[in-house]
Amino acid sequence: MPKATTDDASQHLRGIKLPRLIFILLTVTGIGLASRTFARSWSPDWVLLYGGDALWAAALYGVVLWCIHPLAWAQILLITLSIAYVIEFSQLYQAPWIQRLRSTSPFNFILGQGFLASDLVAYLAGGLGMVIIDCKWIRPRHGVSFSTK
Repeated sequence: MPKATTDDASQHLRGIKLPRLIFILLTVTGIGLASRTFARSWSPDWVLLYGGDALWAAALYGVVLWCIHPLAWAQILLITLSIAYVIEFSQLYQAPWIQRLRSTSPFNFILGQGFLASDLVAYLAGGLGMVIIDCKWIRPRHGVSFSTK
């Protein structure tokens, strides 16, 4: 009779190196919040304009990866960009009730304030950056492969 043991579930979720994913999520979230708050006094304009959005998409990729980890990186990226783009286009909706919701800090960070087409590019950049981190560091496979299998 085989001995009952844990299957490394505390450290890995079917190929995910969980401590690495948590580290990346905390780092990306911290830098993203900094880029939206106190970094305004010393950051270059392009970081203020696009950095927070790219980091937001990177964090979203990490959350989607954590929740739906068996999927390939391309599927995770597609889900991430779908969510980010839906939220961005939802900013075109300006009803008073959602404007009040967006005026609170948590929902301002999640829902944003106004639609900008440039944010769509920043989301793509953040998502693609996380694809590289995912394939090389969070879910490395026998060598680095960017296949969708």
